[in-house]
Amino acid sequence: VLEQSLPMPARRVLWAILDAGRLAFWVFCTVVGYDLADRMGVMPMDSFQSTLGWVYWPIFVGFLAMSIRETLWIWRRWRHGDAPNTQDVIA
Repeated sequence: VLEQSLPMPARRVLWAILDAGRLAFWVFCTVVGYDLADRMGVMPMDSFQSTLGWVYWPIFVGFLAMSIRETLWIWRRWRHGDAPNTQDVIA
């Protein structure tokens, strides 16, 4: 409702803030995921004869993929001038 009542320049500012917030979230998760995988990667598991890296590195890769995906969505939206719709965020 707020978005519809704003003029177009203010909407673009709101869209930029939303895009920056989402991208910052995924990049933060990627950094934390890397740090956690790096610290826990050599620690042994209690239940298997393996290291914890098998658990934490895929999490880091997933966060990295989401960061790249969000960057591509932002680039596509701003190139075409589209609003960040709910479908873009969910899909």
